[in-house]
Amino acid sequence: MRIGFVTDGLADLKLDTMLRTVAELRISMVEFGCGNWSSAPHLDLDGLLASDRARADFQARLAAHGLSISALNCSGNPLHPDSLGEAHRLVTGKTIRLAGLLGVRRVVMMSGCPGGPGDANANWITTAWPPACWTGSGLTSAPVSARIGARSPGERRGPAMPGTARPAERV
Repeated sequence: MRIGFVTDGLADLKLDTMLRTVAELRISMVEFGCGNWSSAPHLDLDGLLASDRARADFQARLAAHGLSISALNCSGNPLHPDSLGEAHRLVTGKTIRLAGLLGVRRVVMMSGCPGGPGDANANWITTAWPPACWTGSGLTSAPVSARIGARSPGERRGPAMPGTARPAERV
């Protein structure tokens, strides 16, 4: 069995420190965030696309720790009707091109959700996510059920879109 790790989980570490830490944990594969919802803390998407040498160095650093890339991740909302969607589509295209150049066979992404006719926000079914959905909702952070994904005594799960969040679930 090969165990993988999403590198955003160690976003505060520099690339080499993160790679060493992951290898010490006997993890063999890593998934790199390339942008959109990820801050891409360990990967320079444009730099890697522009330079054969940068790609070779990146792959050598992984190999030096016995690691391989399980996937590149560009999760975002490419269907958003405004400039956000355009920016996310751009990162998605770049991520797919980089995957080809690196020989990575998987790209992780979200389709996005444009919402229904007349909606101001996307229709995320189970939670008020992404954070853009919290604007104007009175929520200062995601509902508890969205943050921890577990039921607490007395907590109900269900839609928490702006205007539908139950006061007891507001944090």
